[in-house]
Amino acid sequence: MNRDWGLFFLITVLTLIVSIALIRWLAPGLLGITGDLQLVQVSREVPPFYENVFRSDNPTRGLFLLNDPITKVRALPKFPNDINIGPHDYLGFRNREIPNVADLVVIGDSQTYGNNALMEENWPGWLLKNIQQKGLNKNLYNISVGGWGALQYLYMVDKALTMDPEVVIVAFYTGNDAIESFQLAYADERWKQYRPNKSLSAEDMPKIHYPPKPDEVWKVVFQDGVIHEFTPLYRYGGNQPHPVIDAGYEIMAIVAETVAEKVSKSQRKLFFTIIPTAELIYSAKIDQEGISRPKVYDQLVAAEKKRIEVLANRLKNLETAAYIDLLAPLSVAAMENKPLYPSDSNGHPVSGGYKAIADVISETISDKLENPKEGLYMRVTAAGYPDNRNGYLLNNGKLHYFDSPERLMGNGWIAPYKVKPLNMRMLNRYPVESVRATDYERYGPK
Repeated sequence: MNRDWGLFFLITVLTLIVSIALIRWLAPGLLGITGDLQLVQVSREVPPFYENVFRSDNPTRGLFLLNDPITKVRALPKFPNDINIGPHDYLGFRNREIPNVADLVVIGDSQTYGNNALMEENWPGWLLKNIQQKGLNKNLYNISVGGWGALQYLYMVDKALTMDPEVVIVAFYTGNDAIESFQLAYADERWKQYRPNKSLSAEDMPKIHYPPKPDEVWKVVFQDGVIHEFTPLYRYGGNQPHPVIDAGYEIMAIVAETVAEKVSKSQRKLFFTIIPTAELIYSAKIDQEGISRPKVYDQLVAAEKKRIEVLANRLKNLETAAYIDLLAPLSVAAMENKPLYPSDSNGHPVSGGYKAIADVISETISDKLENPKEGLYMRVTAAGYPDNRNGYLLNNGKLHYFDSPERLMGNGWIAPYKVKPLNMRMLNRYPVESVRATDYERYGPK
């Protein structure tokens, strides 16, 4: 009899373990595990290159985000264009094409991806327009995915540098970057070196209810008619005094230092910025109008301001990077009779809000950019000397190719002459035309 009870007990326990494992795999939400903590493994099999890139039959076609073994999530490649999201290129990033080189690369989360706006009206889109309006012939590549945090930004920097950018911009977001940075660092052993507090674990995550409950949404109607629904309790969760949030912000600072070191070795210009929450951006306007607010709103404003101050000071102390402050100018922009955010509780800006961000960033970086000067360019040898067997003359928006020293000399280029080093960015940005004639006026030194 006792043996039968023992067998029954063993079967029950095994059944329970198997059931919990299946629930954790198929429906983690039932166990209180958020779906974004699910991790997929790297496959040992290498798919055929072209079949993997040019996929016509994708079983995940209906999804927007896919699980990824390293970045946790990634966006679906070739996602179609929509008012608020898309289009995606073959890598799943929000660009109309993948250039071989990019003058500017921006890295961030959904605030940089540009939810709530057309691609041309997210802040990278407005930034490119502003730069081009100044007469700068530049392109931009946006590497951003919703749900990313500091460690994903770090992972993508090496990839960004292969595009030979002049400028790299990394945009942190105080709404949830600390939480998401902590999640990845403490859930995946791959990132364990970025765990600043070894006594913490993934189970120490504070309980933050998402989406916010209806009674946690605070609707404000400003005197100029601008309306927005704030979620101060939810945003306070990502900025509250808590060891997990402390660790998340420390990860952000450590990542910034690591990114600065990587980019400085490549001789690129690096900028960091911090995008604040809508709640903080509108706090000065709420004060000015004397609007009564919930206690947690004041707690959020105080906590988030302090978080930005501490992180910004770390960023300002980086010798090889520059920091762009957004809080002060966006607070001023919020005073105007133009909505920066939708009238509901969505925390992503609308077109006007993204333009306000881009205006600040473009004002800072535009004078760091310049168009290549017209003149003769040559490849540089491994020893650092110009390869004078051929050359490229940049004028009238084209590279004119001299295929031999004789062709160079025949058009008046007789040494010594001033030569600029040719880079891959120029070869990929300008059309190349062979020089097949002697024409001093067109191809000769000016």
